[in-house]
Amino acid sequence: MLVGTTVTYVIISQYRLIWDTMKSFARTIRHPNRKALDDFDHPHSRLMSQYAEVPDWWYLVIFLSPGVQSLLHCIAWPSMVPVSTVIIIFMFNIAVYIPTLIILSRTGYSTGFSTLAVLLSGYMDPGNPVTNIFNRMWGYNVDEAAPLYGFVNQQ
Repeated sequence: MLVGTTVTYVIISQYRLIWDTMKSFARTIRHPNRKALDDFDHPHSRLMSQYAEVPDWWYLVIFLSPGVQSLLHCIAWPSMVPVSTVIIIFMFNIAVYIPTLIILSRTGYSTGFSTLAVLLSGYMDPGNPVTNIFNRMWGYNVDEAAPLYGFVNQQ
């Protein structure tokens, strides 16, 4: 219920912000020489436009490399962790990451989804404690570590 409530709240109240951000991100991927700050005209944007911008594909590489590494570890290490479970938990964490950070930045209250990730992995692969531990690590990393490195601390 918490996941549904969080996602519904963010879609209703912040859909324009998320949509504009995704469109801007897609434009900078399609046109690599275009700066993301060109869309804004306020003092901070003008000051920051003097510096070289990090290409958006770097963010994609940093974002996707942990998922690829975890899949490679599941395949290489004989742990009997199904790849489908890791992919589903990774997609779940992607889906709840942005709404969680929007709520955290607005209210200062963080909603935790690490327990839900563990329950999902337990239902998907019952009787395999390694899968549970592996997906607990993913749920904990998104819940606890990601907001520390996200945009919340920058505000």
